Amino acid sequence: MIEKKGARLALAAVTVAGLLAGCSSGSSDSSTTVTFAGQTQEKDIWDAQFKAFEQAHPDIKVDAQYTPNDSYPQLMQTQLQAGNAADVIQTTPGTGGGLPALTLAAGGRLADLTNMSWVGSMPASSKPLVTLDGKVYAYPTDVAPLFVAYNPQLFSDAGLSAPTTFAQLTDACTKLSAAGVTPISLAGASYQNTSILVQAIAANNVFGPDPDWNTERKANSTTFASAAGWQKTVSDVKKLIDAKCFASDVAAVKAPVHMQRFAASKAAMYVMPAQAINSVRNAAPDLTFSSFAFPADTAAQTRVSAASGIALVVNGKARNSDAARKLIDFLSTPAQRAAYANTAGTIAPGAGPDGSDVYTDILTPLKPYMATDKVLTLNYLSWPNANVAQQLATSVQGLFTGQKTAEQVLADTDQAWNTANK
Repeated sequence: MIEKKGARLALAAVTVAGLLAGCSSGSSDSSTTVTFAGQTQEKDIWDAQFKAFEQAHPDIKVDAQYTPNDSYPQLMQTQLQAGNAADVIQTTPGTGGGLPALTLAAGGRLADLTNMSWVGSMPASSKPLVTLDGKVYAYPTDVAPLFVAYNPQLFSDAGLSAPTTFAQLTDACTKLSAAGVTPISLAGASYQNTSILVQAIAANNVFGPDPDWNTERKANSTTFASAAGWQKTVSDVKKLIDAKCFASDVAAVKAPVHMQRFAASKAAMYVMPAQAINSVRNAAPDLTFSSFAFPADTAAQTRVSAASGIALVVNGKARNSDAARKLIDFLSTPAQRAAYANTAGTIAPGAGPDGSDVYTDILTPLKPYMATDKVLTLNYLSWPNANVAQQLATSVQGLFTGQKTAEQVLADTDQAWNTANK
């Protein structure tokens, strides 16, 4: 179901306009409307941004439509194909996400944004994910790391502190489980959530040791099944299962439930992307929680995957292209990027008054990683298409039910990669 921003106000405006038309045939509305398509999860964040934009640009109104996350990519593809999509569209960077910006650009669906004012100040890690053949096609809104959110009170009650090694993490799982607390809340029935878990672990085992692994896979000089890092990643998932890190019903848990368990202090940890911080805050405004990087075997090996979770694009057939560009230009200003990051729970590079990065408080413990070479671009965004990451995550779900072996998980993923490249 699509939600429309300001539906009641729009109805009132139509009514008033009709009354005025009856009184004065010379009156007219000279404002321009720019349309926006986004996901329901970010509705509150975008609405606040658009209110500020309309105050700064009283001659431009934003008509924002929101669609639930699961059905959003297909709806946008359909509308783009039909030529009736919004002027500005929320997409994912790169080629491996649900609505990949660069795949849309390659299909001729998007406007070239290379000459926009914000292009020169983009983070280096974001640029390859929004650039195709030397042209920029999308605006990356922020930097959003994957991390482990945890409840300090539940840890303290169990005599624990934030783990810095994988062994400490599994030990914490054992102690928390013995105390009657679910150690890690995971929606095992949602491939999106198992994907987040796998990608957080792979940063340590695959892309930390070999940052060029994606390039090697594209050249067919390696495979998921033959790579020691991917073998260890899937093995680590199995170790977490064996250490009782997840609820006994993990395979049946859906996304809303696992977040609610963490928000209600029934689970001590939650492996999440930064964009989920806002959802937890809304569900439990009084909950105190913090973060740590998903730990590798040693603290020195620990890495953090991060990327812009959202890339805004201008429809190549936008009805109001100039207004669409003005909207993105406004959203790219330091003040708006900082406001977005603080609300969404992400990071706004260089948006501070002194040019520093703006962090939401939950992410402060990750600063030592984000300022060094220990932060990696979220690598699945460069995979051939979204099906590869989805297949990997779906096959990992089979580990929870006992229907898949580690070897089968990696073989399935290689098959998805090979199919995507045919």
